[in-house]
Amino acid sequence: MVTIAHIVEREVTKMPYLQEALLRGLINYGALADELIPKIKEEIKKPVKHAAVMMALRRLCEKLEGKSDTSFRFSPETTITIKSGLFNIAYKKSLNINKALQKVFEVVDYSSGDVLAINLGNHEVTIVSNTKNLSKLKSIMKSENIIHESKNVAAISLSLPIDLMDLPGFFYLITRVLTWENINIREVVSTPTEFTIIVDEKEVMKGYNVLRELFK
Repeated sequence: MVTIAHIVEREVTKMPYLQEALLRGLINYGALADELIPKIKEEIKKPVKHAAVMMALRRLCEKLEGKSDTSFRFSPETTITIKSGLFNIAYKKSLNINKALQKVFEVVDYSSGDVLAINLGNHEVTIVSNTKNLSKLKSIMKSENIIHESKNVAAISLSLPIDLMDLPGFFYLITRVLTWENINIREVVSTPTEFTIIVDEKEVMKGYNVLRELFK
């Protein structure tokens, strides 16, 4: 049986910004209840008391607070680093692109601190590397079709304890705080103990400080 509580939770969880606003105490329960009542009436086919919707919202907020965990701490296993002067290019995946990608590795000089991240999707391939490698990479990939190119980007990399992989919502906590600060995420690269976010270079320090505050 569908209840007022079920409908309230479903409608609120559709909108991550609304969940965040509830957790921050920015939402007027009465006003939100007014917005939800017509939808609830339509589904349960009977009158709905304003107080019942308010109570469902309060209980949902308590539930969300119970799931929210931002008590992460810096440790030798949890660090944040940044790399600037990068580019991000997306290519359409082709039958021959793997051969070209093998040559890309030869361009990168890891000993001098070069960055290279390659994401292989079902239909696209994205490459992140240093701007100094851009012309060489384009020459290697000249037969491939570029979908999108972003210059002047930077990477924020988090080195994390492996047990955080088992914490539901951890990556959401990271992307959520960046979104609230209006920081655009252009690319995400992850491994079991590393999480790298590609942002515009002009926003990298802001993103770094926001994430430091999250862990602090």
